[in-house]
Amino acid sequence: MKNKRVVIASLVLAAALLGLIAPHLVKSNKSSSSTTFSSSPRLALIVDGLYESYPNDTLIDVLKGILESHGFTVHVVKGRSAGPELFKSITKYSVIVLRVHGGYMVSGSGRIIGGLFTGAPWSTKYLSWAREGLVAEGVPVYPPLRGPKVFVALLPKFFETYLSGRFPPGAVMIAGGCYTALDKHLVSAMCGRGLWAYIGFSNTIKLSDLDALLPRILDLSLSMREGGQLGKISSLYPGLKVYICGRR
Repeated sequence: MKNKRVVIASLVLAAALLGLIAPHLVKSNKSSSSTTFSSSPRLALIVDGLYESYPNDTLIDVLKGILESHGFTVHVVKGRSAGPELFKSITKYSVIVLRVHGGYMVSGSGRIIGGLFTGAPWSTKYLSWAREGLVAEGVPVYPPLRGPKVFVALLPKFFETYLSGRFPPGAVMIAGGCYTALDKHLVSAMCGRGLWAYIGFSNTIKLSDLDALLPRILDLSLSMREGGQLGKISSLYPGLKVYICGRR
């Protein structure tokens, strides 16, 4: 079987996916309804899948400080420790901040299928998942000088299949990386588990720009929600998208 790979600029189809039933999404560019976090537990997760290739401990400390100032207990996971098993349990967190690669592929029918890269290196042990359309090989366009060169990329079907439980009320995910909000099926997989808001990028973003933006996005996502103005975050950068999850 020929190995097929996921690339940041374009993902090559790893396995055909069946049609998905997606909850209603409202893309917000101006304003949005407000909601509050669950009072308990107030857990937050920072995932730095780029750590082994492009470490930025100062950024992680800043993000952690912002979350702690809002009363969150923060878990930080870096590099290859941020593998598929971690993503199965992200529903226990009220805020999830991802610093990762992202990518997409176009199926034979013309459908865009997005993927989030983990920090785990690709291994043949994931081939059975790839055949089921759950994961693919994630290959950055510009090979990193350090760390893994090929990663495990999670496709929408992975989240539909393996996410356990539901997110706490008011949960927000900030998916920092290229093309993390291009595929609405990827967003819908999170919304289907009770996520309140998904923030990501529909195109490419320079790493320096991403690292500069993440603290501001996080701070605004925590402070603007009470006023119902979360959608204004989308004006910070071209292609930055804010999706408020809801059901028909």
